[in-house]
Amino acid sequence: MLVQISAALCILAAFTLNQLGKADQKSLGYLVLNAAGSGALSEIAVAQHQWGFTMLEGVWCVVSLVSLLHSRVGR
Repeated sequence: MLVQISAALCILAAFTLNQLGKADQKSLGYLVLNAAGSGALSEIAVAQHQWGFTMLEGVWCVVSLVSLLHSRVGR
């Protein structure tokens, strides 16, 4: 349960920072928080056979990782 809450807090922190203008959607911190949080939540969802949640979090993680890779390669 602690991992689940921590992962959700990562995603919520990224969202909150973005909404407050403290983190751009393409910033390293925003992307890392999203990738870490959604990755952990997707693993939990797979273990619990929650396929809709697995799809949601899995895609969220993949998009975050691809964006992270593009932001690092573009430098």
